[in-house]
Amino acid sequence: MKKPAEGHRLEDLAVRVMYFFNTMDSFLPTSVFFYLGLWYLASARGAGASPWFPGSAPDLATALPVAVLIWLILKAGDFHPLWLSFCAAGTAWLLLTGRVVPAALGGHFLAMLVLTSVVQVVFMGIPMALAARSPLVPLRMYLNSFAVLAPTTISLPLTLSYQVFIISAAGAINPLRDYRSVLFLAALAAGALLVRRFRKRPFIPETFHPAAPGPLCRRVFLLNIDGLSRRAYDAVEPPFLKALEKESAAAAGGAYTVYRALTNPAFASILSGTEPSRHGVVNNNSGREIRVEALPDIIPTRLYGSMHVRHFSRSAWNTTVVSLVELGHRNADPWLLERMEGDLLRHRDEVKLWVADFSEVDYSGHAWGSYSRRMKEALLRIDRLLEGFFSWLKENGLFEDSLFIISSDHGLHIGEHSFILHPAEERVPLIFAGSMVRPRTLEGKVSIIDIAANVSYALGVPYCRGSRGRVFVTAYAGSYR
Repeated sequence: MKKPAEGHRLEDLAVRVMYFFNTMDSFLPTSVFFYLGLWYLASARGAGASPWFPGSAPDLATALPVAVLIWLILKAGDFHPLWLSFCAAGTAWLLLTGRVVPAALGGHFLAMLVLTSVVQVVFMGIPMALAARSPLVPLRMYLNSFAVLAPTTISLPLTLSYQVFIISAAGAINPLRDYRSVLFLAALAAGALLVRRFRKRPFIPETFHPAAPGPLCRRVFLLNIDGLSRRAYDAVEPPFLKALEKESAAAAGGAYTVYRALTNPAFASILSGTEPSRHGVVNNNSGREIRVEALPDIIPTRLYGSMHVRHFSRSAWNTTVVSLVELGHRNADPWLLERMEGDLLRHRDEVKLWVADFSEVDYSGHAWGSYSRRMKEALLRIDRLLEGFFSWLKENGLFEDSLFIISSDHGLHIGEHSFILHPAEERVPLIFAGSMVRPRTLEGKVSIIDIAANVSYALGVPYCRGSRGRVFVTAYAGSYR
C-alpha cells in the first residue's frame, strides 16, 4: 500500500481553507461583505438595476457595520435553526414597512444561491470527490444540502436564509438615524438570548473518580469510528462488533455526544473528560488546541487519524496523519491500522494509550448520506478490519493485557451533524471490551465524556485535572496480572 508523505503541510493548509469557506462563522460574513462590495461597485457603474443587484446600493459606511452587528448576533445565537423564525419575522417587517421590496429579496437570493453553490462544490465537493475517486460525489452532496440543517454551506436552507436576511437588513436600516432600526436590532439581540435558551442542552455526566486499585491493563486502545450513530450501528448490525458487544460492557442505548456534535469538540471531550465550553475546542474551523489537561498529557500516547487529529492535538503530542485524498477513502483506515500495528511491535510496552480515528464511515455519510448503501458498506468494512486487528493482536500476544474502548465522536443525519436536531446525531455506540471486562449493560445515562475517566482508572494513572465523567467500576473484573 502506498505510504503518504509525512508532514502533510499542503493538506493541512487545504483543510483549513476548506473549512474557512464551508463553516458559517467565516463564510457568512465573507460572502455578505463580498456581495455588498460588488453591489456598491455595480451601482456606481450604473448597473444597479440588474437581477443580481436590484435597486440602488446601500451606503457601505452604514451597511457594513450593521452587517457585522447582525452577524455577531446570529453567532451569539449559535446560527441555530431556531433563528429562521426571527429571520422570517424580521424580513416580514422590512417588507411591510417598504424598506425592502420583493424584487430585491429575489435578487439577493439568486446571487447568494449561485455563490454558495459554487463555493460548496469547489471547496467541499471536489476534495470529497478526490478522496472518493468519484465525480458524482459533489452532485450527491449538493442534493443533500437542500435538506441539511447545520452551520455550514452544506446546509443551503440556513446559509441562504442568513445571507439574504443580513444583506436585506444591512441595506435597509440605519440605527444612527432611525429609532425603529435600533428597536429592530434590539429585538434580534433578544432573539439571540431566546435561541441560546432553547437550543439542545447536552447531557453532562456526574463526576465519579474512585481511587484505582492499580493498573487493570497494560495498554488501552481507543478505537473511534468517526460519524457512527447508534441508530446506524443498530440498523446495519456489523457482525463482529455486535458479537463483541454481547460479551463486553456496553451502553445499551448508546452514549451521548457533546454540543456541538462535531469531530474536534467531541474528540477533545473524549480525551479531556470535559465539555467544549471548558476545553475550548468549540468547532472544526479554528484549529484550536485543547486548553485543559488531557490524557496524552498524562499517559504516553499515540494518535492516528485524519487531519482533524492534528488540529485539536497539542504540538507535543505524537500524531500520525492519514491522508484520505492521497490514499482514497477506502484505503485510509487499512493504512492507519497497518501503521499502528508496526508501531505496536516497536513500542508495545512504552506506549499506554493508542488512539485510532477511523474515517471512512464519516466520510461516506457526508459524501453519499447517512442512509446510503455506501455508508452501510463502509461500516461493514471497518467491522471486518477490526475483526482482523483483534486477531492480529491475539497472534502477537497483545490482546490479553489490553482494554478496548470502541466508540464514536458523533452521529450523522442525512449528510451533516452539529445541532443535535435528530437522535441520529446525539447517541453513539460505546463498548468496553477485554479480558478484564465483565459482560454487562452500563447503568444510567452514559456520555463520551466518561471515556477519559475510565482510561485513567484502567491504567491506574491520575484523572485529568478538572475533568468530569463516571468510572464504571462494576464493568471491570480485575487486574491483568
